[in-house]
Amino acid sequence: MAKIVNLVKLLKLKDLGESDKSDECKRLANNSADYQVHGNNIIIGGEADLSLEWQERQDASIERYEAASYNQNEAIPRLFGCFIAIGHQDEDIILDIGCGVEPRVPLYMRDLDPKNFFGLEPLKKLVARDFPCLVGAVAEEIPLKDATVDSLLLATSMDHIEKIDIALKEMLRVLKPDGRILVWTGLYDVEFLAHAKSFYPIVFGGSLARRVVRSLLLPLEFTLFLCRLAERKRRMALGIALDDVHFRYYSRQRITADIEACSLKITRTIVVPGSTSMFIEAQKSSEQYKQN
Repeated sequence: MAKIVNLVKLLKLKDLGESDKSDECKRLANNSADYQVHGNNIIIGGEADLSLEWQERQDASIERYEAASYNQNEAIPRLFGCFIAIGHQDEDIILDIGCGVEPRVPLYMRDLDPKNFFGLEPLKKLVARDFPCLVGAVAEEIPLKDATVDSLLLATSMDHIEKIDIALKEMLRVLKPDGRILVWTGLYDVEFLAHAKSFYPIVFGGSLARRVVRSLLLPLEFTLFLCRLAERKRRMALGIALDDVHFRYYSRQRITADIEACSLKITRTIVVPGSTSMFIEAQKSSEQYKQN
């Protein structure tokens, strides 16, 4: 209960007079048209000013995120947790944009055991979460007061945001002057896809007979892989969708440009070896400090 009250204190609530300002929960009740509380979920009222295509993609993705096979690899989430831990303070207020539909705190945050970890999840699916979450909220309209958040997380969610320029401005608004944005994204550069290609299935996957057959077919597999790389490069150049889930497909150059376009300064980056995952830390630049 204490954690949900802490999140309520950060919400943008209607000004209902001096007598109500000392009781945030009372003010929340009087803002019931905008917010409803169900367990650890604060449901955001109204509809986001986003396209029907975006909404359809969101609705279609629920089954994918609930599948047992989703995020089975724990290594990269835990590495992202280590990336977050550098510079993290116990009292930091953390907002995880696109935190998902798992009931538990995301894997990348579990070792940190944060005191003030809050989620923001556009999918309007109620889950018995063990952490407070803004359900139905979107990155383009974050329902928090100005300068209230120490760290904003985007764990494989930045490429699902429709209006990224508006969303980044909103993130800057709620971020404290010394706050930071931490991004984990997949890269679609063909060279990173090639780096992530592994011979593990051929060397260790399955029975000896299966491995022998795969090794004999290696020239064909290599040829097909080159064709796959060429097709991805073509589709990326033409702006053709690669799937029905993401709104954009980041190359290293493009995500750097999007972040720096709103005067954020990139302070750390890591591309995880043997994968297409990239971690980025960004902070307000001197221009942003002056504006705020």
